[in-house]
Amino acid sequence: MKKYYALDYVDKLECELVYNGQLYLTEEEAEAAKSKMRRPELFDVTWYTLQDLQDDVFDGESIVITPSLKVKIVE
Repeated sequence: MKKYYALDYVDKLECELVYNGQLYLTEEEAEAAKSKMRRPELFDVTWYTLQDLQDDVFDGESIVITPSLKVKIVE
């Protein structure tokens, strides 16, 4: 089972799973990206499978992952 890592934005009023649709191949890459955020304390590193992304994050939409590891919804 292939895992993708993502930054999830979480504050008291809102959250955004898979921030900006960007995925990472390793937890270390995601942690490095988190550390570069203006407020890294508002981000969690989470892993997802492709099925998790389709079913839970993107509400059953068909998605593809681009070579740059961006999630795109297929229309």
